[in-house]
Amino acid sequence: MPEDLHSTVLFGGIRPDRAIGLWKKAACHLALYLAPVCRIHLVPAWEKRRHLLVMVFSESSPFWRAVTGIADDLSRELLERRCSRPFWPHMTLSRNLNGNSLSRTISTSGTDFIEWPTPFFSGIRLYESVLPAKRKGPRYKILEDCPFPGMTNVG
Repeated sequence: MPEDLHSTVLFGGIRPDRAIGLWKKAACHLALYLAPVCRIHLVPAWEKRRHLLVMVFSESSPFWRAVTGIADDLSRELLERRCSRPFWPHMTLSRNLNGNSLSRTISTSGTDFIEWPTPFFSGIRLYESVLPAKRKGPRYKILEDCPFPGMTNVG
């Protein structure tokens, strides 16, 4: 996957070829929405004492509600189970694995936010990843590229 800004909706694991069509259909369905204009909250999150700084997208947006619904549907249909917790639209910005607090750098109140006046997502992509034998990081192949209306995906 390119080193561009992205938000992962769902990891599908190893899927049979018959499932790929469902994934492609879901990606193109999401791309029918206009590119989202986001209200972004910057909040620290804690996961087993590892601190993560995440960008959380407004859940009131029709686009993010659709993303959440599709992630849930794909989990049930393709992974044959419901997600243990609902999808929370976010982007991981940094991981602090040494356990130092992030509270000095950002408010923990959840009220700090950035209004993003223009879209910064160009569309929806479905990737296939393969881990090579010589572990230099995964290799990604685009299976479906669905730009938002009036936009072209780059990369």
